[in-house]
Amino acid sequence: MDKYPLTIRLDDELLKVVKVQASLTRSSLGSVVVDAARQALMPEYREKQEQTLLKAMDRCFNRLVKMHEDQQTQHELVREMLAMFVRTFLRHTPAVRPEHKDAAWASATNRFEVFLDALATNRRNRRSVMDPAPNQEAHKTPANQEIGTIPAPKHSTQASPLDPTGLFGRPFK
Repeated sequence: MDKYPLTIRLDDELLKVVKVQASLTRSSLGSVVVDAARQALMPEYREKQEQTLLKAMDRCFNRLVKMHEDQQTQHELVREMLAMFVRTFLRHTPAVRPEHKDAAWASATNRFEVFLDALATNRRNRRSVMDPAPNQEAHKTPANQEIGTIPAPKHSTQASPLDPTGLFGRPFK
């Protein structure tokens, strides 16, 4: 295709628009004017530009769909892992003897509060359980070193989150 030189005169307002477009696209004033003339006068050029845009949008949409599918797969995996953990825990953990139930509930309540504190800290600090664990060990005092207990969590004055009369809405037998 041959190129022919052409002299055109632009008014001030149009020249400002062409200069802005040239600076945005980092191209010359002449190439901006030629591109605008092609878009205005040649429908096939406009269609080609639209097709290029549609292809780019399709790629973006397909990537978003893939990301969503990956996220769904990860959620399903986490649910399965949690269900397997709970099933294994319930199968292999013996029942608590009646004489130890009160102590077990107190220990479970304290451990659950420590778990909630760690969970809140991780969420607040945008950490993951896959990151190295934060230091959650309690400072040992002479009193709890002998017994080996965990001290009360920082918000132990609240009501216990566990109901000692039942678990999952069923009373203990």
